[in-house]
Formats: sequence, C-alpha cells, structure tokens
Amino acid sequence: MSFKNEKVFLDQTEIALKNGVEEVEISEYLSEYGLNRDAIAIGTGLHTSAKKEYEVNSIEAQEANESYQIYETTFEEVETIYRKDRKLAKIALDHKPSYLERLGVTGKISLNHVLFVSSAEQFYNCVKKDTEVSDALAFTKINPAKADSALLKIEAVKAARRTYLREKGQSEEATTAKDEAFVKLDNWMSSFYKTARIALEDKPQLLEALGIVVK
Repeated sequence: MSFKNEKVFLDQTEIALKNGVEEVEISEYLSEYGLNRDAIAIGTGLHTSAKKEYEVNSIEAQEANESYQIYETTFEEVETIYRKDRKLAKIALDHKPSYLERLGVTGKISLNHVLFVSSAEQFYNCVKKDTEVSDALAFTKINPAKADSALLKIEAVKAARRTYLREKGQSEEATTAKDEAFVKLDNWMSSFYKTARIALEDKPQLLEALGIVVK
C-alpha cells in the first residue's frame, strides 16, 4: 500500500487511538461494539511498531543518501584525474599502440562506474609497474608517484562504494519492514474506523474527534 504522507498517517491514527480510549463518551460507545481498551491496545501496539519502523527507515535512508554522496564525490575525483591522464597518454603514445594496450586505453571508455574504476586501476598500475610505459610517459608527468596517488583515490572509491551498497541494502530492508508495519496498522485502522462509524453514527462530533470527516 502507498501512503502519500506517512507522517500524517501516523499522526492521524495516533489521535484516533488515543481519543478512542481517553475520551470517556467515545470510549463508552466504542466498547459497546467490541472496541474496549484491550481491543484498542492492539491497534496502539501496531501503531507503536509502525512508528518505530518509520523512524528506523528514515535514519537508514539518510545514511544511505549520505554514503552515496561520499561515493559520488570520491568517484568524480578519480573520474576527473583519469579522463585527463587517459587523453594525454593516448596522445603521447599514439605511435606505440602496444603501450596503449598495456594501459587499457585502446577502446572507448566505459560509462559503467565499476568498469570505469577498473580501467583506471589498470591504467595506473601499468604506469606504476611497467617501466617502459612510465618512461615513455615521463615528459607528461604521468609517473609512478602520480600513479600511487591515483591508486589511493581509487581504493577510496571502492571502499565508499562498498559502504554505500551496505547502507543501501540496510535502507531497503528497513523500507520493507516499515511498509509491512504500515499495512498491518492500516488494515486494523480500517476495521476500527468502520466500527466507529456504526457506533457513533448519531454522534458526528465524536466521529470527528477520531479524525473521521462527516459530510
């Protein structure tokens, strides 16, 4: 079930449940139709559970969003460096296609984040370990020292991605738990409202105290 505003739903049901118990006149009418304190306590328990899952979900969603922002920032930093170095290397080694193959820059650059990072890693590992390639690129300032710096940034990207995926998974689990709790509460409240309409059929002002709009 989709709720346009989950916070409003929680607030409205909380008011209905509290007034159903605390307002003496309402409580008396509802009790005659089976909605006594013990019965309404079941709904209150479902509300408490739904509210808890809502709060957990909100926290997990925020953490997932924050971890994604960190991942995006670290990725963009590597992307900027690698795209520039890749273009420069392709120009500098245009006459040495075998070197370009070692660097992994012969084809088109991938737009997939994982493949992009993998290509960047291959590129800088080659610069770091292949002396023939690094010597040929020396005049461009793409050297082992720069490769070490870039590889550290790449590790940061990979770590940030792992964190983001973990937080994303936890957020999705929290969303599922929250949705299930809301459905249970909504189903219970639907029966509550139907019974209240019958019990308070001649008491529109009391119905409105439960949040039921009377035309």
